[in-house]
Amino acid sequence: MLDGIQVSSGCTLGKGNIIVKESQRIKVRFRKGNRVILIGPTEKTAALLSRVSASSPQREVQEIALALHRMPDHELFTVE
Repeated sequence: MLDGIQVSSGCTLGKGNIIVKESQRIKVRFRKGNRVILIGPTEKTAALLSRVSASSPQREVQEIALALHRMPDHELFTVE
């Protein structure tokens, strides 16, 4: 998720305009002035991602990646 944010926003860890905090939940907060948007994975997305580990067979990882790719944005992320 962090790589996608850097590519899509132009913000980078190197420029210091991204702050990473350890958390049990994956959530991104974009802020500009008083405006704030929170984006995170839906339960369905989190469930799929939780099935992937370093020991996952490549075929399973590819199947999960394809399932995520095919999901519409509103099923992938929550936006507040």
